[in-house]
Order: sequence, then C-alpha cells, then structure tokens
Amino acid sequence: MAAAAAQLVVTPGGVRPRSLVHHVEPEHVLDESDGRIRKLDAAGVPKIDFGPLPRRPGPGPLLSAARAPAEGLTPALGHGWIANSAWENTTGKPVTRFATTWTVPPEPRTRNGQTVFLFNALQNSTMIYQPVLQWGPSGAGGGEYWAVASWYADGQDGHAFYSTLVRVSPGDVIVGVMTRADAADGRHSYACRFAGIAHTILRIGNVEELTSCSETLEAYNVKRCTDYPHAAGTAMRSIALRTGSVSPTIDWTPVDGVTGCGQSVSIMSNSATDGRVDLHYRLWNPWRSLGSKPSASPAAVSWGPDRLDVFQRAADGAVLHKWGDGAHWLPSPAGWESLGGSITGQPTAVSWAPGRLDVFGRSPDGTVCHKWFEGRWGPSDAGWEGLGGAVEGVVSAVSWGPNRIDLFARGTDDSLWHSWWGGSGWGRWESLGGSIAGSPAAVSWGPNRLDVFCRGTDDGVARRSWDGTRWTDWERLGGEVAGSPVAVSWGPNRLDVFARSRDGSVLHKWSNGVGWGPAQLDWESIGGRVAGGVSAVSRGPGRLDVFAPGPDHAVYHTWFGASGWGPTDSDWEPLGGKIGGTVSAVARAPDRLDLLARGVSVGVWTRAWTGSRWSPA
Repeated sequence: MAAAAAQLVVTPGGVRPRSLVHHVEPEHVLDESDGRIRKLDAAGVPKIDFGPLPRRPGPGPLLSAARAPAEGLTPALGHGWIANSAWENTTGKPVTRFATTWTVPPEPRTRNGQTVFLFNALQNSTMIYQPVLQWGPSGAGGGEYWAVASWYADGQDGHAFYSTLVRVSPGDVIVGVMTRADAADGRHSYACRFAGIAHTILRIGNVEELTSCSETLEAYNVKRCTDYPHAAGTAMRSIALRTGSVSPTIDWTPVDGVTGCGQSVSIMSNSATDGRVDLHYRLWNPWRSLGSKPSASPAAVSWGPDRLDVFQRAADGAVLHKWGDGAHWLPSPAGWESLGGSITGQPTAVSWAPGRLDVFGRSPDGTVCHKWFEGRWGPSDAGWEGLGGAVEGVVSAVSWGPNRIDLFARGTDDSLWHSWWGGSGWGRWESLGGSIAGSPAAVSWGPNRLDVFCRGTDDGVARRSWDGTRWTDWERLGGEVAGSPVAVSWGPNRLDVFARSRDGSVLHKWSNGVGWGPAQLDWESIGGRVAGGVSAVSRGPGRLDVFAPGPDHAVYHTWFGASGWGPTDSDWEPLGGKIGGTVSAVARAPDRLDLLARGVSVGVWTRAWTGSRWSPA
C-alpha cells in the first residue's frame, strides 16, 4: 500500500500515477487526430504516442463537484474540486477565447504537504484544459511556493500533460488565457498560456470541442483551514468569454463542493466581457455580534454623532431595542430592552430631533402601530398606539423637519397609502393611487419636499412627489427590477434610486432637479451580484454608499465619490459576514458608517467604517 501510494502524484483533475504525467515543450503540440493522443514536434512529426484516448460521453462536464479521496491520501478538509462556477456553452458556436485575471494570494499560514490549485478551465466529457496557479507539489514539480503552468488532463485519472512550471509571487497579477484556432471536420485546436509569462503555453490539436467553462478552487491534502491561502478568498475577475466572434449571455452556476472551512463561490458578475467570480477559502465574518435572535432585519437610526439606536422584532413579535453611546452598547453588550408590542415583518425607525425617536411596525391585523421616545417611552414603556390603516409589507417613514413625520405603505388594495404627523395629531390615511408591488421608498431633500418610489406590477419603477403644495402625478422611470427600490438624497434637488435587476446586478438612476440620468426610462448598471435587498446611504454631498448581500450571504459594498464608482465601475468590495435579509446602513457623521444585519444563524451583527478602516478589521 505504501509503495503504491508513493507513486501517486497530484495534478489538476485528480491524483494519478506519476507515469501518466508528462511535460510538453512550448514548441510541441498534443494531437488527437485519429483517436490516439500523440505529442508532435514543431514540424508535425510524432515524438511520443500515449495510446488511445478514452471517450466518456455523458450529459454534463467532468468535475462539476468535489471528488472522493484517492486511496493512500486521507485529507481532512476536502479533496478535489472544492468550489467552482460552471457554465455550459449551448450557443451552437464554440468558445474561441476564455480569459481570467487574478492576483496571486498570500501564502498559507500552515504547511502540511497540501496542494492548492486556482484556475479557469474548458472541458469536454473526457479532458480538462486550464491555466493553473498552484501552491505546493504537483506532478509538474513545485513546492512551498506559488507557480503557474498550463495543463491538459484526463478527468478520471488517465494521462495528464503540463507546460513548464514557472514560479510567481504573492501579489503578482496573472492572466490565464485559452484561445481556439480554426477547426476542420468537427475537430478543434486550442492554445493555453499565462499572458506575458514565457514557456507556459500548451497547444492541443484535433480535439473534441471544449464546451464547459469553469472558475475553480481545487485542493488536495488540506488538513487544516489554515492550509488554504491566508486570505478570505480570491477574485477571478475581468472574465472575458467569446463564442465565435461574439460575447455570449452567461449565467454562472455556483457549486460549493466542500464547505468545512466555509469555502464557497460567489457569482459577482455574469458579464462576458468583465465578469467576476469570487472563490472563498473560509467563512469570513469580521462582524461583531450584538446578541439576541431577531426574526426580521433590524432597523437603525442615529440622532447624533455618538448615538445609534437599533430595533428588531423578536420571535414573539415584540420589538427589542439597544443603543450605542459611542463607547458602549446598552443596556449591555449582548442585552436588549423589550418595548413590548406585537408586529409582523421589519420595524421602521426615524428621528426628527436629538433625543427624539419614533418607531413603527405593522400589526398582525394589518394596521400600523407606533411608539416614541422623548426622555421616556410613550405611550408607555410597553404600550403602542394604533394609527389605523390596512397595509402590507414594510412601512416607510421619513421626516423633513421638527415635529414632522410622513408614513407610506402599500395598502391591501396594492395602492400607495400615506399618513403624517404635523405636531398636533396624525392625519387620516389617504390613498395616492397606483398599482404597486413590494414596499415604497420615501425620501426628502428639503423642508416640505417628499419623493416616493415604488415598483409597479409591471416591474418598472414609478414616482410621486410632494412639491410643497400638491402631489404630482405618477411619473414612470422605467427599469425591470426585482424587489423594492431604495432612494437617498445628498442635497437639494438631488435624488439617487437603486434597485436589484432581474439578473442580480444593481441598477441606478439619479435626478438633479432638471431631468433623470442616464435617461428618463433608462438605468445604469453598477454591477454586483446580489441576492437580497439593496441599501443606500449618503454621508455628505457627492458621496453614496450602497450595500447588499451576495449569493454567499456575505455583505458587499460599492461607493460613489469624486472619482466615480469604487472599487471600479462594476466591482464591489466584500465585507464578509453571513446575513439574512437586508443591511441597515446609517451615516451618523461624514466619516462614520454603521451597518446592522440579521445573522443567518443567530444574532444581530454590526460592522462600522471609522473614517480610515472597517471595524472590526
């Protein structure tokens, strides 16, 4: 057994006998013209015949999930494909170019003889073709360092071929590229290389079409989570795919094969010209727990730079409250005070002056309930007042000045309803008409000014405005959105609206008081790959921060400032965590952001931007 195991080597695509792993020189070609696989020299003369190439026809690609351990190797935390994205080319035109850019990650903190592979790949039912970054030993050589080579391997322990292995360093930016040459008689020829890195090219000719695409984390002999690179993950970015001469429509499928350390894949962008897939090595959760077991997303509000109030719904429907004074969480780090009540869904909170809080919820009978704080809780510590109405979804509350609150909600008749506090009493609910889905988003950019945005039943967005004397007619803003829109203002006559598109990216449009950009019915995409509600906040003129959960339940962030959208026009910054629902984002100072979210498993979690970094770091 020991002798047999010693003959096995690790390669992309599996563990196989050393005798089946072969080096291919840059000037040589692997050829499959007559059902056998041969290495040809530059003149086309056969140099080595490796025998018949097995054919394994099947309904799908090889290696779409993690493989079982090979005999003689007993890894503790995964063996084979750990996490990957998959896309099958069914366009009828062959893939002619597939390129991916990524950055060589930091070295692992521990060394246990592990091998880690990162690559983009093309496959058919038998073979896999890939430019591979590796840490650790493989059949091509290597050791406790990063190196790159191109590979062409049987996916079921047959022959594997590799180019020269070239050492690289953490922080290096590498680009793996596969291209297809002209084909004849249904056969295809390809070249694989790392752009700008000599001797990494591997050519294959007269092969069965490679139709399955992937971005993959593969590993062997991982015994501890710290055997993975010392990073949260690696972004496989600037993904560019062509079929024939066009960029196809792509819909990556995430596959989480092994999750013992929190490994996963996130589809950040399905773009065929600038796509992104994030491969995570571990559960990254640099968030601080505030305790409790919320049943919905929390609501947060600030009435001063050193004050933050958070509200959540408990399992029994009561509203719980805690607050931060800039130094401590009260009533204790994990404790909450009960405000009583019985609500369904998410609470809503607003402040119109220092020391003043107003909290709203939807009662089980569909009416709206309210309590307030001004030195003490009213109408009593555990009591709530009823405001009537017959509503669905989340109530939207906004204040444009002292003693002024406006409430908006979707009625049970699917129209928009409005009520208000003017300092001496609540106005009766009035219908503003429309036929809406989801919950409305209300914003004020100045005294006696209100704008309300709703998703219509046609999935487009529409707006009604209070101009100081009257409600304007409904204004169509176009779009095809999923979920409710969100709106924010950073100054007079400035409105920014965000919504999740049907493909999971985030759409944006804006108004400067004169017209809508990019056009009345058009929206710009700011990228992302989100799987929940979008949140937006402004902490100063010309500054926007947008947050949303990704398919991996982590929080992602993009921002707008003097130099445009960051980190890029389409990339989002990962902030970790594992959340359910929507992020509540609060700007309590120009250099301070607070994020609150409900954890997937338990607890309310928080993370803050302190002006120079995220805390916890």
